[in-house]
Amino acid sequence: MFKPTAIVLGALVAIVGLAVLAGWALGIPALKSVVVGMATMKANTAITFVLLGGCLVLHAVCAYSKEDRRGLKRTCVFFGSGAFLLSLLTLSEDLFGTNLGIDELFFADRNSPHALFHGRMSTGTSSCFVLLAASLLVAQAFGG
Repeated sequence: MFKPTAIVLGALVAIVGLAVLAGWALGIPALKSVVVGMATMKANTAITFVLLGGCLVLHAVCAYSKEDRRGLKRTCVFFGSGAFLLSLLTLSEDLFGTNLGIDELFFADRNSPHALFHGRMSTGTSSCFVLLAASLLVAQAFGG
């Protein structure tokens, strides 16, 4: 029951992230925000969506499979670790008032004129992503 649901929801999360990244890459405002002209989903947020969605799909496949899935498990850990690291670095930027240059590493964000740091995901978003990535990594490590 839970495996198909986790796979579908994880895939949906990853697809949303990919759609937003396509919006950034192709300059399509409708793909970057729910309502054109409103706040956009930042590129690093979309990347983290892709990584966490992919990690959830892979974890669901590995957790309910009786076959040896070491390659998928490694990929799941790689995705989860990438999401954890990106989110933790962003959170540390906010907590320590620094700029590591990761916010606009892939796409320049000039649509937020009042933002102190363009392209940065919110503190709440990065905090939640750190916790989500950590929980997926722990679940993968302990086979849950």
